[in-house]
Amino acid sequence: MNIHEKLKRWMCITQEDSAILDYLNAELKKAQSLSLNNESNRLFLYKTILLAHLKYIQVINLLTRGDFYEAWVELERIEIDLIHIKENNEFLPEVNFYGVNFLARMVCNWQALFPYKIFGSSREIIKEVKCSVSVSYTHLTLPTIRLV
Repeated sequence: MNIHEKLKRWMCITQEDSAILDYLNAELKKAQSLSLNNESNRLFLYKTILLAHLKYIQVINLLTRGDFYEAWVELERIEIDLIHIKENNEFLPEVNFYGVNFLARMVCNWQALFPYKIFGSSREIIKEVKCSVSVSYTHLTLPTIRLV
């Protein structure tokens, strides 16, 4: 299988291409068992790039269905994949032919529409604190924000 040619045609990747992951996983295990480090790194990058594209397809499907939070989570995962790709791209000089820059731009664009403050971790507002030893309560006063 010529994964290089498949990834060069990254705009044609579909969910059906997830079967290629089985091939890449098998080749990666084989390379690792033979201690072929450069080959292992190259296969890891191929796998990560393909996964990022498949995740992006999933993001579009989730957005279409209105599952915005799940789409945001997948965008985070793609962002992490892109960091791994960037940190290891010396093992795959042709990485720019595989749509990685497109993914980076699109993740940035979608995250601008759905910023962290909307989907970030929830915070608790503590109104009262109870001491477990003295059983006394302390009421907290929340700061007042004045808009000018």
